[in-house]
Amino acid sequence: HNREELKKFFPRGSARVVLYIDDLDRCPPDRVVEVLESVQLLLNTKLFIVVLGIDDRYIARALEQVYKGVLKRGGKPSGLDYLEKIIQIPYRMRPISPSRVDSYLRAQTQITPLKPVETTETVLSDPSPEVTSPEPSQIDPPESLENSITIGIIPIQTQSPQIQTPQASTSTDSTTFLETIAQTIEFKEEEFQLLVNCCKHVDITPRTAKRLINIYKILQIIWSTRSPKTSTVPTDEDDRNKRIITMSFLALSGRYPTYMRNLFEEIDVLFEETVDEDKPLEIDLEKLLEPIQPTTENDRYAQREWRKFTSDIKRMLEQDEANPSKLTIDRDVFDLMLSFCFVGDIGYDPDDFESKV
Repeated sequence: HNREELKKFFPRGSARVVLYIDDLDRCPPDRVVEVLESVQLLLNTKLFIVVLGIDDRYIARALEQVYKGVLKRGGKPSGLDYLEKIIQIPYRMRPISPSRVDSYLRAQTQITPLKPVETTETVLSDPSPEVTSPEPSQIDPPESLENSITIGIIPIQTQSPQIQTPQASTSTDSTTFLETIAQTIEFKEEEFQLLVNCCKHVDITPRTAKRLINIYKILQIIWSTRSPKTSTVPTDEDDRNKRIITMSFLALSGRYPTYMRNLFEEIDVLFEETVDEDKPLEIDLEKLLEPIQPTTENDRYAQREWRKFTSDIKRMLEQDEANPSKLTIDRDVFDLMLSFCFVGDIGYDPDDFESKV
């Protein structure tokens, strides 16, 4: 009787146990090997199906470290050969393609719906009563805004999409400040397109994209409290360029952390050498990239990465047609980028020194 009942739920055969293992690449090498050895034992039965979410580069190196003398990187057998005997169906997460960046980011964010354009018409001879538009308070808010929006652990109940941003961060009205957060978590279309343009030129992963979205929301709050304007949409061209540079550098630091760390160090030195720190720094991008170019001519991977990096940063930051390599960065913008970048604190590291043979 039980077998007949089970066939209703498992028509293709016996019941199976699906075991999901994630974050194995955050474990020490000994633990990695212990788990994989256990997986091999489980797979010797027909009861278990094991799904591994791993970074195979880390796992392969952990295997080669534990089985040193047996497995060798780049040799036969290697750590990847060990994995190949366990994993039967590999699937690799690819970067988000430029054509899908818009749709992916749009699914991760809330976009403020566009207001209908109000038009007025002059009627010369019409005895019909005058038709007036409803007051803003009579317009029902979009359904998405009726739900509670959460930043961190603070739930915020919004009442209307038309919330005015306070003019200064010194406001003592906590309700106004919370309403500011509620508004900045929703992107206007122009704000959203700025984020898309900063991501579509880089081979960005879904994880990095989500991280950028969260940082962008925080930056929107910072910009709204610093700016004297009542809108979080940058209308001034200089203000807009500052935001483009900030988000572009953050996107690049997620994709090229080593190169961007070196680039940040060079910019920091330029600021230290500047007499007037309050004056924006005029930077020539070509000259800025020269000292951080890798000197390992025989490392083909490093050379390919460098070509990709220089291509990406030039496409993202070209803003002056007369001088496309010119960048203007002030200290506040630079400090903001350092606060939220993915490359860690900048500073001297003896391991950064490359000896030339």
